Amino acid sequence: AKIYLENDIDLAGMYVYVSYFEGLLDGNGYSLKNISSSGNYDGVTLFGGIFRNLNGTIRNLTIDNAKFVLNRNSGASRIQAGILASYTSSKAEIDKVKIENSMLDTDLATSETSGKFYSYVGGFVGRLQYGTISNCVLNNSAITNYTNIHTNTSSTADCWSYVGGIVGELYGGTVKSCTRRDDSQVDAATQIGSKTSASHCHAGGIVGYYTAGNILGENVSSLNNVDYHAIYVNGKKANSCSANKGAIKGN
Repeated sequence: AKIYLENDIDLAGMYVYVSYFEGLLDGNGYSLKNISSSGNYDGVTLFGGIFRNLNGTIRNLTIDNAKFVLNRNSGASRIQAGILASYTSSKAEIDKVKIENSMLDTDLATSETSGKFYSYVGGFVGRLQYGTISNCVLNNSAITNYTNIHTNTSSTADCWSYVGGIVGELYGGTVKSCTRRDDSQVDAATQIGSKTSASHCHAGGIVGYYTAGNILGENVSSLNNVDYHAIYVNGKKANSCSANKGAIKGN
């Protein structure tokens, strides 16, 4: 499919969720406005975004006043969320897209005493596995995650919170010449109740956590409004815990 916008589109009150997109969406400088969603749960992962799996091209588009609130208190072991896409595949290209006046608020909580619980949360893409995101801007928006293991002190469950202004985790592909304005908040938070559990809490103005791929060009962000909160209920943390923030990447 090839889609070219000819005017702004107001999506207030409509459910917008595309599980797979391989075509072209060219905004022609116009906006998608007032999108809201509580995500899509598949029994393991809570996905958030206009697209779940983006394998096509999105360009020349503004997303204005999007409100994505994702909460899961049982069952899920993972959140993958971005206002544009949960994750990407090999043909994904995002270029000259702006997100403004928007919110992505995610909360993953569990009382499980074992297992691994992951949150990949980005302004544009939760987990960039392939493809390229370039020349994109996050403006006057809030991207947040709270991953909470609320269980007893004998728990061995571990949690990860990777939150970025553009991409939650860069797992492959390329981030190039993107900007997070200082008026946009990026916040990662974890809480564990046992010294045998581990938490990994990383916030980045552009990329929450870098695993693989490329960060190229002039990416612009400061540390203003980029923060993390690693909470250890019993006052101790496991040796394998990590927490950090960065203007560009959170590790």
